Amino acid sequence: MVKTACSSHCGGRCLLQVHLRDGVITWIETDTGIAPGIVRTEGTESLLSDPETLKRFESVIPQGRIAVPGDIVGAALFLASDASAHITGQTIVVDGGVQA
Repeated sequence: MVKTACSSHCGGRCLLQVHLRDGVITWIETDTGIAPGIVRTEGTESLLSDPETLKRFESVIPQGRIAVPGDIVGAALFLASDASAHITGQTIVVDGGVQA
């Protein structure tokens, strides 16, 4: 189950990255994006409430834990600020080191 969820998630992330790079998604003014790993939310809680599934997810994340929404905030604030004014066509990966 974990492998399938990760494959689907990574496929969606890859598609987003291609669209950002190629300028297909034009509603994002600077063509930048955030690619989070798995984040503990109401939507993922039923999946992560199973101790075995949680353990398998955490075992492939170098930081050893599932992200919380607050882990994504820094990247979002950076992209929304003037500090990122000269950044375009990039995807900031916030996944605890999975893609590192």
